[in-house]
Amino acid sequence: MRQCQVVLAVIGTDWCNNPIVGQQDWVRLELEGAREVGVKVLPVLLDDASMPPSSQLAESIRWITEINAISIRQDADFDRDVLRMFEAVKSLLSK
Repeated sequence: MRQCQVVLAVIGTDWCNNPIVGQQDWVRLELEGAREVGVKVLPVLLDDASMPPSSQLAESIRWITEINAISIRQDADFDRDVLRMFEAVKSLLSK
């Protein structure tokens, strides 16, 4: 994680539907690790996904709901959405 500059947190429609608790929750562990070492995180919402309410997340990663997410849809806007994601990453890298 220390070698990363940006982490993409890819969020699908069922991101919170199958919670894993304890030490096996790799998504939570990766997000906690990114925050711990100061790596920037960009939430990416796929298709019809929306940012989950903070109440559905582990307390240690609720901060992700305060970050503006990028949506990527599998429709006619896909290419434009991906370009917006690249621009958002470039913007984070320049900060």
